[in-house]
Amino acid sequence: MNNLSITFTSINDEIKLHYKYKISYDKVWVAKQIVLEHLSSSHEEYFENLSRFLSAIKKSNPRTAIDWTHKENIDDSTIVFYKFFVI
Repeated sequence: MNNLSITFTSINDEIKLHYKYKISYDKVWVAKQIVLEHLSSSHEEYFENLSRFLSAIKKSNPRTAIDWTHKENIDDSTIVFYKFFVI
């Protein structure tokens, strides 16, 4: 699924195949737009948005635990982000 012009039917078929769930056209459209936005933004913008998003989750759900994992430290001011967990 590396094609940026992928259709609703293709996305919905993949969701049904992997998750046994049918989603609405609107949800597929919104998800596709979000993915396209992330693909067109820089890594710095994406990380900034991710950080704000996780902060909003934490603020609205105070008992939420968020664990960040880093891949490596490039230098004293740069860390390579790897993944996060929301519990």
